[in-house]
Amino acid sequence: MKKFFALLVILLAVAGYAYAVGMDNYYYTTVDQIFDAVNPGAYGSYKCDNTTTETFKDYENKMRTRKIENTCEVVRLKTGTKIYGDCGLGTNEIIRRIKAGKCTFEKDTSVIYKCQKGYSICRVAKYADGTASASCDTKYKDGSVQTELNKTGEDVQEILRTWWCTTKF
Repeated sequence: MKKFFALLVILLAVAGYAYAVGMDNYYYTTVDQIFDAVNPGAYGSYKCDNTTTETFKDYENKMRTRKIENTCEVVRLKTGTKIYGDCGLGTNEIIRRIKAGKCTFEKDTSVIYKCQKGYSICRVAKYADGTASASCDTKYKDGSVQTELNKTGEDVQEILRTWWCTTKF
């Protein structure tokens, strides 16, 4: 009986993990599906207005209206970041609006570098405004990996100056 419950707990944990990974993959797939349908190979951000007006009765039983502002944002950046904010519009409707010119597009103008020094590898994003950020992984002899996210400022400039870097995009 103990083995049965132990197995049940393991199965539930695996199912929960699979669901979480599946949802993450769903949003990644949705972002790629939208970009591939309207602008294959592009990187940037689409913003579609989904503002609505709602009519309701107030406490005095009078009809009122209110504006509910909502924006759909679909983002695919060169750094690998993908964002899909569920805003009440389906994938096909977002694609239709983008194709109809009802959404704005902001191109990702960053330049991505892959830099290496010893056992450390950094992905550096250099932005149009002159700023830069980096995420780095260092692999140790015991197989462990240390990750440092969101390095900025002089740390990033030092990486670009002294490490071996190649342009990725």
